[in-house]
This record gives sequence, C-alpha cells and structure tokens, in this order.
Amino acid sequence: MWLIKVHCAVRLANTITFVEHIQEITKIQQLDSERSLSSSLLGIVHNLTTVGFESSGWEVNSREGMLTVVDKLNRDSIEALIHSSQQLIELSVGVLQDVATSSKISKVSIQLKLPDGSLFGKARVLVKDADAFSLGKISLNEYMDCVEWVVESESSG
Repeated sequence: MWLIKVHCAVRLANTITFVEHIQEITKIQQLDSERSLSSSLLGIVHNLTTVGFESSGWEVNSREGMLTVVDKLNRDSIEALIHSSQQLIELSVGVLQDVATSSKISKVSIQLKLPDGSLFGKARVLVKDADAFSLGKISLNEYMDCVEWVVESESSG
C-alpha cells in the first residue's frame, strides 16, 4: 500500500513540476532526439498500464508495428480500443526516433485482445500521418480521418 502512495506522490510531484515549468521546458531544444524503439515502448506500456491496460506483445509484420493490449478495467470494447489508440502518436514518434526501425515500419497499430483471448479489433495509422499531427502540420480532424478502425469481433465485451 505504501508503494502505491509513494508512486502517486511522485507522479503528482512530476505533474506539478511540469505544469509550473512548462514554458522553460518547451524552450529547451533537443539536439539529438534519436532513441531506441524499446525505450519508447517502455514508456507507452507504462502509460497504458497506468490507465488500466496490460500490454501482451509487440510484433512487426509487413512494415506494420502492432502493440497488443488487454483492458483490465472491463470497459466497453469500443471505448477501450479508442482509449488505447491515443498512444498511436507516441508509438509513431517512437518508430521515427529509432534509426533501426524508421525505414522498416510505415504503419503502427494498437490491437485490443479480449479477456477470453479473442481479438476485438485495432486502430492503425501511417507513421507519417501521426508524425504530421504531432508536429502540428495537420489538424485533429485530419488526423482522425487518417486512423483506420478494424473491428474483428461484434461483441462489445
């Protein structure tokens, strides 16, 4: 129990620090933003775990990188897929920052697996479209038009 309280206190302190110093932080320019995809995946998996998802795998097939997640909060499956798909942008940026994967992966997806092990569906987007949105080159509406939704199961979990 104490670990949960410490974790919450540290996250709150981090958030307060970020909010208080947002102007200074955004003015800092990173000279070299290359980092490994595994480092980005670790952060994405942590973020998803914080909001009730468990990551069960990462694989690359035919230039598409796919992260598979399971919802641990028993949300409606469509809602869970939409919620987890918010990490597509971070996933795309992670692919672009890794020199070993930036030329090998052109699409990223987040796939939702139901508790019974069956696949519900996935959200996928071209890396270049997610990157364009992250850089402010396209609007949210334009980005959302780029996201492809594939529902493989009609059950709502």
